[in-house]
Amino acid sequence: MPEYYNDVSHMYQEPAKELKNGKFQCPVCGAEYATRSGVFKHMQKQDCAPASLMFEGTITEDVAHSLFCDTVGHYSKHQRKSLSSFRKSKHYRGVLQATLHCMNNKIDSVLFMEWIRMSKKPRYYNHLMSLAVKDSTLVDFRNHLIKNEELIDSSYFFERNEEQILKSDSFLIRSLQRGDIGLDYCMNHKDIDLMSRIDGMCEANRIHLLSVVKVKEG
Repeated sequence: MPEYYNDVSHMYQEPAKELKNGKFQCPVCGAEYATRSGVFKHMQKQDCAPASLMFEGTITEDVAHSLFCDTVGHYSKHQRKSLSSFRKSKHYRGVLQATLHCMNNKIDSVLFMEWIRMSKKPRYYNHLMSLAVKDSTLVDFRNHLIKNEELIDSSYFFERNEEQILKSDSFLIRSLQRGDIGLDYCMNHKDIDLMSRIDGMCEANRIHLLSVVKVKEG
């Protein structure tokens, strides 16, 4: 079964090189640092290996390739979309980074990209991908979902997380803030019964819920 990442840890077993100019060089990507501790911290992240080695043949690459095919046509009508062309593309790493950002934050990448394209209006494809990994863009998108609840598959999310939603106020509030489940859905769902749970919530959860309501009404 394909993995999300390829194991490239063996590439970081080689020690940093001490150069004649007194700097220290990463043996994987060649980046230079003034101190040994600096290059050590850099190498600890294990994220500077060529993207093709880190992701080729993985689930992440499959998802990224699908996203590339869905989005690149808005910026380049003649871009080849085969997997081999994608791997050779200058956009390969950027699309992978955007894909990972969406996967880690559990958001619909195609819906997210379309919203960025329409609301932020990036002129170039690499600008679209750079916007996709910004935290501020993610916050704006989640607010967009809160305001436009019809874009959220609340029933699906409830089915997948029913026990936590019913037992944990904190989980429910976080899910509302993230746009994973709709406010109106929770208000009207007889089992969630959000209105009757408000009085029993801690102050922090009530404040967070109020913030969701303000976004919804704003």
